[in-house]
Amino acid sequence: QLEFIFDEVPGEAHEIEDILAVARKRDEELAKARETAQYAGEADPYKHPEENKDDDFDDDDVEVEDWDDDEEA
Repeated sequence: QLEFIFDEVPGEAHEIEDILAVARKRDEELAKARETAQYAGEADPYKHPEENKDDDFDDDDVEVEDWDDDEEA
């Protein structure tokens, strides 16, 4: 006796093709958006150590008062 079993590969292949078509469309939309996009701030928002040496907090920047508890009342 012969039994027919449906092969799901072609159906799944169509689903994958549909998913890829949606991904291509989104990629095209993003590419168009990137053409006119501008940075919200600076092009490189990260601080680099060599540029910010004066902005670093040093112990020399703080005046320390002498708080000795050696005084007796």
